[in-house]
Amino acid sequence: FVLIIKAMRHLEVSIISPMRMIGPGVTALVAAAFLGESLQFGEWLGILLLLIGVYILEIKTNASLNQKGAHDDFKYLYFVFGAILIYAVTSNLDRFVLSRYDFEPLAYSAIENILICVNLLILLLVFRNKKGFSDIKHGVLSSWGWFVLASLFTVGYRLAQANAVSMTNIGLAVAIKETAPFFTILL
Repeated sequence: FVLIIKAMRHLEVSIISPMRMIGPGVTALVAAAFLGESLQFGEWLGILLLLIGVYILEIKTNASLNQKGAHDDFKYLYFVFGAILIYAVTSNLDRFVLSRYDFEPLAYSAIENILICVNLLILLLVFRNKKGFSDIKHGVLSSWGWFVLASLFTVGYRLAQANAVSMTNIGLAVAIKETAPFFTILL
């Protein structure tokens, strides 16, 4: 999450979004390698089509990055790749824990969200700006309703994802989750 936000700060969404779409393919490959999940012909074909689609969409992007002389911005693409790899590994760890230790998805989601909160608080303490926590306090006080709504939706989607991951092939669960940008555009 933090890596994608950092990349979004320096790159256009039109550059980042196509690259993020290889995430389900990478997750499926990691699941095949480490969890022993088998990939059928259609899934291999889907991964190939993802790579071809991202390549076609990124041809224009790479040309525009070279034309603008934005070689410094190019390094932020590594943040996107890092985020994809971290997501693939953590999604497979979710699947491993949920299936191996027979965790209930609700309990797992609760523990996961608490740990994410702790990690983000540590990051805030380490990387806070000169104003300290006054920016955070102002943001929360002026937009608390939106924070509550966003957090409810986030917990809801994470719970749904934990349920999906516990029931089916990780590549399928992640691929369905990654249709969210399409529905976001429709809304």
